[in-house]
Amino acid sequence: MDNYDSLLLQLAAPLVFVDLETPVPISEKIKHNLHRSIAINNIDTRVWDNCIILNRLNRAKYRFQYRKYEAIDSKGSSKLSPFHPESDIYPNGIISSKWFEKYMKDIPFAVITVYQLSEDPAHDIRIINEINNNGGCGDSFTQISVLACSQLKDMDRIDKIKLVIHTKMVYLIDDSQQLPKDTDVLVSSLINSLKQSSHSFYSGLETRIRNRNSKFYAYPSEIDHIDTKITISPKILETRNLIKQAMVSQFSNMQHLEPSIKLLEAAYQAQIALLKQHIDVFEDAPSTHDQQLYFQLRTAIDITAFHIVRAHLSLEDPINALKKHQAHIMNVQNVVKTKTNESNWQSIQYEWLADLLSLVPDSIIQAIQQYHPSSKKAVANQKMVHFFGGFQLKDKNMTIITESAFIYSKSYDCLKSLTTLPEPELIYMSCKDSSLGLTKKRATLLENALSALSTNSLELNEEEDYKHFIAYLNWQVAQEYLQMSDDTTVLVKASNLLKTALSHFQDNHWSLVKEKIIEKLIEIGIKLDSNPEQVVLFTLKLLRMKNLFSITKHFEFQFPSEFTMDINVPYFDTTVLLAPQFGAKDIRINDVCFTQIELKPTIHRNTFHRLFPGSEYSLVINQLDVEYTRVDGRRTGTKSFPSITLNHDPTRELLKVTQVDDSNELNLSFDGMENKVILYSQEADCVGHHKIQTLRFQSTLVIKNEKFVLILHSSWEDNLDQINRTNQLVSTNFYQLKALHPTKLRLNGRMPHTIKISPLVPDVTIDWNNQELSNITIGEKVEIPLAIEYKKPHKHAYNSIKLQANVGVLDSNSRLSTRSYWEGFKDDESIPLDVGHTNVRLFISLIGPSEVTDNSSSVEEVTINLKVLIVDEEETDEADVADELINDSGYDLSVVVEPISMVFDIKTYGLPIISSPFNAKFVILPRYRSEPGFNDMPVPFILDDHAHDSKSSYSMPAVTRVWLGSLSLLEPKLKNIKIDDVKFSMTTSNQDMMISKQEQNNNNMSMFTELFSTKSKMGFSHRNVMILTNATLKYHRLQTPNITNEYTTRNWDILLPLSDPRVLVTLTNVNKTLNTVTLKYIIENPSPRVFTFNTELQLDELSSSSWTLDEELLLLPPLKQFEMPVMPFNRHVVEFKARYNDFKHNLTPLPLFKVYDVHYHVWLPTLSVDSNLFIYNKRLHWQINGHS
Repeated sequence: MDNYDSLLLQLAAPLVFVDLETPVPISEKIKHNLHRSIAINNIDTRVWDNCIILNRLNRAKYRFQYRKYEAIDSKGSSKLSPFHPESDIYPNGIISSKWFEKYMKDIPFAVITVYQLSEDPAHDIRIINEINNNGGCGDSFTQISVLACSQLKDMDRIDKIKLVIHTKMVYLIDDSQQLPKDTDVLVSSLINSLKQSSHSFYSGLETRIRNRNSKFYAYPSEIDHIDTKITISPKILETRNLIKQAMVSQFSNMQHLEPSIKLLEAAYQAQIALLKQHIDVFEDAPSTHDQQLYFQLRTAIDITAFHIVRAHLSLEDPINALKKHQAHIMNVQNVVKTKTNESNWQSIQYEWLADLLSLVPDSIIQAIQQYHPSSKKAVANQKMVHFFGGFQLKDKNMTIITESAFIYSKSYDCLKSLTTLPEPELIYMSCKDSSLGLTKKRATLLENALSALSTNSLELNEEEDYKHFIAYLNWQVAQEYLQMSDDTTVLVKASNLLKTALSHFQDNHWSLVKEKIIEKLIEIGIKLDSNPEQVVLFTLKLLRMKNLFSITKHFEFQFPSEFTMDINVPYFDTTVLLAPQFGAKDIRINDVCFTQIELKPTIHRNTFHRLFPGSEYSLVINQLDVEYTRVDGRRTGTKSFPSITLNHDPTRELLKVTQVDDSNELNLSFDGMENKVILYSQEADCVGHHKIQTLRFQSTLVIKNEKFVLILHSSWEDNLDQINRTNQLVSTNFYQLKALHPTKLRLNGRMPHTIKISPLVPDVTIDWNNQELSNITIGEKVEIPLAIEYKKPHKHAYNSIKLQANVGVLDSNSRLSTRSYWEGFKDDESIPLDVGHTNVRLFISLIGPSEVTDNSSSVEEVTINLKVLIVDEEETDEADVADELINDSGYDLSVVVEPISMVFDIKTYGLPIISSPFNAKFVILPRYRSEPGFNDMPVPFILDDHAHDSKSSYSMPAVTRVWLGSLSLLEPKLKNIKIDDVKFSMTTSNQDMMISKQEQNNNNMSMFTELFSTKSKMGFSHRNVMILTNATLKYHRLQTPNITNEYTTRNWDILLPLSDPRVLVTLTNVNKTLNTVTLKYIIENPSPRVFTFNTELQLDELSSSSWTLDEELLLLPPLKQFEMPVMPFNRHVVEFKARYNDFKHNLTPLPLFKVYDVHYHVWLPTLSVDSNLFIYNKRLHWQINGHS
C-alpha cells in the first residue's frame, strides 16, 4: 500500500478534534488518561478495523486528532475545485488528493475542548467567553467542552459555568484513584453521544454534494495557456460528484457500507468510461498536463477499487470482494492492454490486496477456503471450481486467488518480466528502481508471502502442498539474494533460505529439486572460503543420491592438501533383525537368539565419480556398539541382552556375510562392497520383550586425489525406533540359514529389531475322570473330577505355576452366564500345581433365566478352557538393584520391577447345554369323593341345625370340586439321575377362590400326582377358574449324590369349569370271580338352576362283544330315562350292573352312556374319576388288570 498516498486508503471515519491546548495547562495525569481511553476507540491512519464489519456488536470508533480547530474560508470557489485557477486539477481534473485530506484531517464533525479550572475563580469568565466564542463561530460541527476540576468543592463553579454557556459540557474530577475509571466512562459516553451528530453532519454534507448535480457551472474560458486536449464536461463533473458522494457516504454509514458500495461502483464505472473515452488523447504524445491528468484518473480508479473491495469484505462477502478486484485489473487492461506495459501496476494491485487480506480476520477468508461441494451434482452445477489456493469462475473465465501468500507470489510474478530499460513516459506507476532496487522489491514480496504463510494455522502448514510451496518461496528469495551481490552477508542469507527449502523435502520423491538446492548450497559454500564444512556436508548429501539428473558440471572444490573434519553424518543404512535359531517362530528361555545387522553404504560409487572425477575413496567402520534394552512396561531399561562392541580388524578376511566370534573383531571395511551382513548369537537368559535400542557408529571416509586428501571422521547413532521400516512389516531377509542366499523370515506382526522371549512351556497333562457327564442344564451345578500330572523342567524353575479354568458359554446370547471354582478356592481363583500327580475337582454352575422352554434345542455349549499360568520373576543382581533404586542424591526411588506372567492353553472341554432336564407334561383330571365327612355338594334344601350362625344356613351353598393334578416325565434328557422330591405350586388370580391340597402320591419316577379341591370363599358361583401351576423337582446325578439340583417346570395355565353340569363315571363292586361290575354314573349340577336330562345306556358296536346287560342284573332305573330333573346344587347317581365277557384283552371299551340336556340341546361328556378309566381313541376304556 506504500505506492499510494496513505490518506486515500485510510478508513473514511468521522473526524473528531481534541483540543488540549487551553489557557490553563491541563495536568499530565488527565492528558495521559485521555490519550489512553481515546486510543482504544481511535482508528486514525488505519486501513482496516473490525468495527466496520456488518452485524457485529462493535461500538462506534472515530478518527481522533489532537489539534485546535481553525475555521476555513468557504467564500468563492474552493481551491480544490477544477474551476479555481490555483487548484492542482484546474481546469479539467476530476478530484484531488487534497479533497480527501480536507475531510480526513481538516474538517471535523465534532470538537472536544478540555479546560482546566484554575485555583482563581476569576479565571472562569475567560473560560466562559472562550467556550461561547468557539460555539458561536457559525460552523455546523458539534462543540463539546470538558471541565477538569481538582476536587468536589469546585462543583458550584461548574454549575455557574453551565448556566451561561451555549454548548454541551461535561466535567471530570482529577482524583488519582478514580481518574482512570472516570475517564473511560467519560470517553465512552462521549462516543455514544456523538453518533447522532456524526450521522447528521455527514448526511447533510452528502445531500449538498448530491444537489450540486442540478447546478449550472461557468466553465473556465481563458485556458489557452494550458496545453491540453481535454475539455471539462458535465460527465467529468458528474463523476467527480459521484466519487465525493461515495466517499462521504462511508463517513455517515461506517458500520453499514452496503449503501456506499452502490455509489462506489457507480463512480468506478464512470471513471472507467472516462478513461476509455480519452485513452486516445493520452496515447498520442500527451502534454505534461494531460499526462498528469491521466495519472490522476488512474489513481482515482485504483482508490475507488480499493474502497469497493474493502466494503465487500466488511459485509463478510469475500467472494465478491475478490471478484471485484480481479474485475478491476481486467477492466483497466481491456482499455490499456495494447498500449503500455502494466506489469508494475498489476504487481501493485495484487500487493495492496494481499496487504488488505492480511489485516482482515481469518474467519472471513476461511469461509472460501473451507468450502467443498457435497456431491458430484453440486460440483457439476456450481459456478466456482476450487483449487489449491483459490477458485475459478466458470461463467466469467476468471481466476480468483484467496490466500495472501499466493497473492504476494502473483505480485512477484508480475515483476519478473520487468527490466530496467527506459520506458515510455505515459506508463502509469512505471518502475523507476534500479536493477538492484527491483531485485530487492521482488525479494520483499516473496518474504511477505512467507510471512503470510507463517501466520496460518499449524494444521495448514503441516499439509504437504504447503510445505512444498514454502520451499519454493525460500528458493525464489534465495535466487533474488544471489542476484544482488556476492557479499558474505547476502550469501549467508541465501544459504539459510536454501537450507530451509531443503528441509521441506525429506522424502525421496523430489530428488531433482533437492539436487538443484544442494547444488546452489555447494556453490555458495565454495564462494565462502571460510566455510568448507558446508561444502563437505552438502556434498555428502549428493553422494547419497543414486543418480544425478540435473548436475552436469564439476565443482571446483578448494580444500587444503590434507583436510580432517569431525562430523555427525551417517554413512550407512541399517537393517537389524533379532531372530530365533533356524528361523523358528518363537524363542524361549535358554534358546539361541541371532542378531543380524545389515549395513549398506549410503555413498553411491557412480555419484562419487561424477562429483570427484579421478578420485578414490575408502570407507571403514572403526567401532560399532550395539545396545539392547527391555520394552515391556516398567521393565524398560532393566536387564536384557548384554551390549556388544564390534571392532575393526583389517587383518581379518573381508567377507560379505561375517559371523562374529568371541573376540568381537572382524573386518569392517567396505572397499568395493555394496553391503555387509554381520551375524552373532547370544543365549536368551531373560524372559520378556527385548529390542536393539541403538547402534552407535564410529566410521571414517577418506577421499583422495592429486589435489587433496579428505579425512571425514563421523560418529552417529541410529535409534531404531525412529527408523521407518514399512517395507519390513511382513517379512525380512535372514542369512543364518543360507549365508550367501538369504531366505524370507516372517515377522508375524513384530518389528524386526524386537523379539519376545517366552518361558518354557510347562509339561502338564490333564485327564477327565467323569466320562458319564455329557451335558449340563440351565440352573444346574456339576462336578468335574480332573487328574493332573506336572513334570518340573530340568534347567529352569518357575516362580509360580497355577492351573486356571476359563469357563464360558460358546456362542451364547446375553442371558446365560457361568460360575466356576475349584474345590477349596474362591470363584475364578487359580490353584497352584505341585510336581507329580494331583486330583482336583472343578465345580461349574450354569446360570440363566428361570423361564425356559422345555422343547429348546441344545445349540450351545459350556466351554472349559484349562490354562497354566506361570509367573517368571527376573533375577537382578544386588548391585544393580542398588544402582537402580537409589539416585545420585541418595533418595530411594522405590522402583518396582513387576514379574512376567504367561498363560499356556492345555486342554479344552465342551458340555452341550440343554434347557431342561426333563420333558414334563401336566394334566388336571376330575375326581369324586363320596366318603363320609365330605360334603362337596351341599344341598340348599337341607338346613344345618348345628350351624353357629343361623343365617349362614340360608345362604347360597359353596360347591367343592375335587381334581387330580398329574405330572408326567417323558424321556428324561439326563442319564443316571434320581429325583429326590417334587413340590406342586397351584395358584389363581381369583381372590375369592380357595385351592386346598389334599394328598400327594409319587407313583413312580415318571408319574407324580396331587389331589386338590377348589371352593369359593364367599359362596359366589363362578363359571370357571384359571389355575396357574408348575412343579419343582429336586434331583441329583448318581455320580455326585452330594450335589442336589433343583428344576422348576414351566407354568401351565389351565381353565377349570366350576358351574357347568358334568357326568362322572366310576366302577364299583368289581367281582372278578363272577365277572360283574357296577357302572356308577354321577350327574352333577353345581348351579342354582334346574336341569332336565334324557339318559340312555347302550351297547354299541365296540362294546357289545365285551359286555352283557342282563335284565336280571339290572337295577332301577331303566336303560332309558326321559326328562329326568336334577335339582340345583345336587347330584343324581345312576348305577348299572353289567358283566364283562372279554378275557383276552386288558383294555376294554365301556358301554356308551348318553346324557342329553333337554333345554340346552347339548350332550354332556362323561368323565372318568378312576385311574384305570381313561380315554383311548376318543372313547372311555377300562384297564381291567389295573383295577384293585
